[in-house]
Amino acid sequence: MKDSGMRIDEVLQLKKKHFDTTKTPIAIHIPAFATKTKKSRATFVTQETRHIILRRLNEIEQDNLVFGTNDDVRHQ
Repeated sequence: MKDSGMRIDEVLQLKKKHFDTTKTPIAIHIPAFATKTKKSRATFVTQETRHIILRRLNEIEQDNLVFGTNDDVRHQ
């Protein structure tokens, strides 16, 4: 959150497929359904955070939540 300016609700709804690790810095595509304004947007994380994100992404499947534990954000 510190790198990207994302809100808590946005972060909790991110899935592995929303991260583009081929770009430097890593791009995160926040889907419209997850944003306050209901408009999709892209954000990025710093090089400092890159290794942490990559480690987490390597642990999960493409459609898994990265940080959340429940697809319904109200029940995280």
